[in-house]
Amino acid sequence: IGLLTGIGLSILLYLCFGIFVELFTTDSSVLEIVRSGVL
Repeated sequence: IGLLTGIGLSILLYLCFGIFVELFTTDSSVLEIVRSGVL
């Protein structure tokens, strides 16, 4: 149960992080890094 919860939360956090970054920055280089999935 813990593993499934952890995987679910990590996917949710990853998706939400991309949305929040797009709201808070218009810097194209930052957005490119976020979209590539590498932080």
